[in-house]
Amino acid sequence: MQVFNLAAGQLVNESTIHFYARFIEIIGHLKNGASTEYARIECTRERRIKGSGFRVQLHSYPIAMKDIDISAVPSLRIHLKSEKQFKVPRVA
Repeated sequence: MQVFNLAAGQLVNESTIHFYARFIEIIGHLKNGASTEYARIECTRERRIKGSGFRVQLHSYPIAMKDIDISAVPSLRIHLKSEKQFKVPRVA
């Protein structure tokens, strides 16, 4: 939730926001097996299947800086490289 509340983000379309964060240690591995300290949190607004209104779905996954360079606006990339890093939460 710290990343969701404090990370740099950009509006992708009318129903999706991408937040990006850099952690102080490795948080996961990419498809090619390389480790990364970057994550993307995807926040999507969707219509409810039953009833009325909307729901928000959050999905987080590791991402490479080269992918952030492709998908994020320049000011967000600069902010991400210079921002304070997030600590990896520990679950008991």
